[in-house]
Amino acid sequence: MTNISVLRDAWWLARRDFGNHWLSLIWNTMFNLYVVFMLISLTYSQQQDDMPGGAFMINGVAMNFFVLAIVPIWGFPISKAFINYKKTDLYTKRIAYLKTMPIANQVIIWSRFIQTAMLVFAMALVVFIPYFTILDYLGKLPLSFLECVSFALVWVGFSLLVGSLYISWELGVPGKVYFVRCLLIMPFFAIGAFLFWWWLGQSLWLVMMEWVQDFLILLPIGVLLISLLAIVTAAAWLDRKLVKRDLYG
Repeated sequence: MTNISVLRDAWWLARRDFGNHWLSLIWNTMFNLYVVFMLISLTYSQQQDDMPGGAFMINGVAMNFFVLAIVPIWGFPISKAFINYKKTDLYTKRIAYLKTMPIANQVIIWSRFIQTAMLVFAMALVVFIPYFTILDYLGKLPLSFLECVSFALVWVGFSLLVGSLYISWELGVPGKVYFVRCLLIMPFFAIGAFLFWWWLGQSLWLVMMEWVQDFLILLPIGVLLISLLAIVTAAAWLDRKLVKRDLYG
């Protein structure tokens, strides 16, 4: 099967899954509207000159953790069925079901990455359009239109980068193991949130705005290329993993 055939079939399967789980798109949208509210509140607080130093640090670390933990899950559907994967092992059952049909492992893998990319870009629009609009209305938006696009693409790339790790767990291990790994990564986000603050002196989110102003389109291109490399590497690993994985144990 050629690569073009794999991507064509994966695209068909990804669109089919979207059609079957359209309700989760509504839940994702509602959740990310809450994310917009939190980001605006945290950004506005970080831009206040009269905030006490201790409160400024706590706000910055909290914003770092919020961004590091929330942005990567933009590409994952929110629904009761998916959230209960620890008990139901829904992802393993889905792979086992698809493998009863003449669907290659590569198609299953790439359909998941395509679905994630589609959802990430959709949720990025849900988050960034109102975020930039409201910040501009408040007079707190330091970016031009092109810089806004570049900034959004940086975080799209970050979401795809970390999301490739989550998908490796989602498709490569049982639901209980996936759940434990998702819990274990949280302390690393917390440590990263503090280290970024210690290194940058403010939240990574606001520093990224400054970097976008300095490097413009080069920054999102670099992040997106790294995320693409991560996706290709994860897909290659999963292709070998699914050949040996016991889906019925």
